[in-house]
Amino acid sequence: MKKIESERRAEFVKIVNESKWDKNICFVMDYEFDFSPNFLDLDWKCKLVVFKNCHFVGHLYFTNTNLGGGIQFEQCAFQYGLTFNNCTAGDHPSFLSDGSPFSVSFSGCEVNNRFIIKNCNLQHKILIHRDTKMPFLEFENSKMEGVDIVNSTVLGEVRIIGFNISMLFNFYSTTFHKLVKFSNCIGGYSLDQSTFLKEFSLYRCQFVTFEARETHCHGEVIFVENKAEVEVSFRDSTYERPVTMVGDYIPGSWNSHIEKLILINDSIELSKIIMS
Repeated sequence: MKKIESERRAEFVKIVNESKWDKNICFVMDYEFDFSPNFLDLDWKCKLVVFKNCHFVGHLYFTNTNLGGGIQFEQCAFQYGLTFNNCTAGDHPSFLSDGSPFSVSFSGCEVNNRFIIKNCNLQHKILIHRDTKMPFLEFENSKMEGVDIVNSTVLGEVRIIGFNISMLFNFYSTTFHKLVKFSNCIGGYSLDQSTFLKEFSLYRCQFVTFEARETHCHGEVIFVENKAEVEVSFRDSTYERPVTMVGDYIPGSWNSHIEKLILINDSIELSKIIMS
């Protein structure tokens, strides 16, 4: 692994510009960055930038940056986390092997400290998958196609505020160890075969769709002043602590084991409730 100790931004940008290129894709491989790189005010024209087997010792920043088609991290380690602030992506979308587009992807990575997204406009989704380990997630005031967290582990809290998602927040086969909280978000929700060890809550969100299937919630589930355009579905899931709904308008379909359901000033249609 090649070690880069310089903090000069120009040298870091040069590494990217002079890395391996293949069909308008830039590959940055086997580097250790012993500082806090900042992609500031850059406009990438390439289809995709791939960081593979890289180690970022300092916090990695993308600020006021056009990410081009997107950015992909494979088997990378982030000692102090990373931040995307006021970034855009998606003019020339990147695709996974199954053909689905993405703007930012993490595959087999380990992120310490924090992963932060603020004030971004991404054409496609953020994808966290293939046994990636994430810390505290702080997502604020951004717009994109979706957020997929698949076959991964989130060790810290998840706080998502003011996100506008055109498709889904998709959590599949992932364990969340701390609080997961959504506030003032718009989009669909799919919780499939995932485990929430602490509180899962939604405050003043608008659901395009909401389905929980084979999901296990060990902490409280709290809904406050949410609106659902379509039916909210809870199927074949378990809830060990109370499910609380306050001031929601939610058409619902329940086929799950719920220890205790608390409704306060709600307008909710519950076609089936199984209490255990």
